[in-house]
Amino acid sequence: MRSPFALAIVVALQAVASEASASPESAILTEMRCTKEPRAAVRLAELYAAGLIRLKPTAVFDSVNVFVLRRPLNIDGLNIVAVFGYDVMDNFPLVRSPGTAPGVQFGVVSKESLWQVERWRGRINPSLSMDDGNSGVPGGKEIACRASSMRP
Repeated sequence: MRSPFALAIVVALQAVASEASASPESAILTEMRCTKEPRAAVRLAELYAAGLIRLKPTAVFDSVNVFVLRRPLNIDGLNIVAVFGYDVMDNFPLVRSPGTAPGVQFGVVSKESLWQVERWRGRINPSLSMDDGNSGVPGGKEIACRASSMRP
């Protein structure tokens, strides 16, 4: 008998197979352009299927799950070392914590200089949220697509 965790992964991987992206990098870039509501569960399932993240998050802050990448990725000129997200869809087993849901979001963590991260954000979508230090990644700068970041 499969555990609920394993069943959730099977469902997530089926969803991923039905809409496979060209590459993890292009899928992440699409999310970070933030032209529609982020699909964190789908993106995390894709990254898991590609062997880039583990199933369990390396950190959780306010129900937002952080996954350190097994290898850095270059997303349109920015090196990222982790991804994070929160989603209300149950097609990826996100860890929940008590309190109010933070809202659907997907983001990346980079250890590049603040100047490089801000320059990248300005090119991709200046409305992206940016934080420093919540991910638990030393020196990490978090850039997120949230509903408030969406642009047409």
